[in-house]
Amino acid sequence: TGGTLPVDEPELVTSGLNDYWQQGELTELATATADISVSPSTRYQRWDGFGGTFNEAGWEVLLLLDAGERERAIRMLFDAVEGASFAYGRIPIGASDYALSRYTLCEQADDFSMSTFSIARDHDHLIPFIQAALAVKPELRLWASPWSPPAWMKDNNSIDGGNMRSEPQILEAHALYLARFVE
Repeated sequence: TGGTLPVDEPELVTSGLNDYWQQGELTELATATADISVSPSTRYQRWDGFGGTFNEAGWEVLLLLDAGERERAIRMLFDAVEGASFAYGRIPIGASDYALSRYTLCEQADDFSMSTFSIARDHDHLIPFIQAALAVKPELRLWASPWSPPAWMKDNNSIDGGNMRSEPQILEAHALYLARFVE
């Protein structure tokens, strides 16, 4: 008859030390309160909030949902009232471990001027994901970092493993690569 088989998903899955992936059922919200004591004289660091990373695989899964459920999922991550109120979002510069395949933003070997630099691929998954989050939380703080420089900038000519080459021309090209991303 076509279509897909229904998926029987648990309402709740929890994990704890030596007690992983336990299925359960949602119950009414507890109304009890918890008392937490924090020494006012002890200060280790400022805490601004939690966050996560934007990636192609995450958006690919969200695209499986209808628009309403996708918006609800984004609210559950970023909304201060209905969700986790994520404050930070990491943006990968090129592929990360959750990319749909390995890529960088400048694949052309020895393109020291970054003439072939492109974020075209990011328009498919990363940018829509980020825009959806910003629609819920405009003050979301974003930061970007590369998982790997382009393969041609590394001693093994591969995105995986290896080390960045240290010739001045390579280092200058990598600086330009990062600058182009920011631009």
